[in-house]
Amino acid sequence: MKEGELIQLQGPRVILRDVRADDLEDFWYWQVEAEDREHQRWNGPYAPVEVPSREDFDRSWEGSSRESVQRRFAAG
Repeated sequence: MKEGELIQLQGPRVILRDVRADDLEDFWYWQVEAEDREHQRWNGPYAPVEVPSREDFDRSWEGSSRESVQRRFAAG
């Protein structure tokens, strides 16, 4: 795979693709705004969650490589 090349796998009910800038709104919602954020409970009491400002959140994704996005989702 060449640097900068996007991946997309499509099936009858799902599409898997690389993260795009327009995905940030959904990520922000599920990480910060959604009332049912069950995944946050997995962190336990030993890993308090600090909520960044929206601007800092967006900035943290700027220039993210495929590898850094994969690590972000694998770790968190």
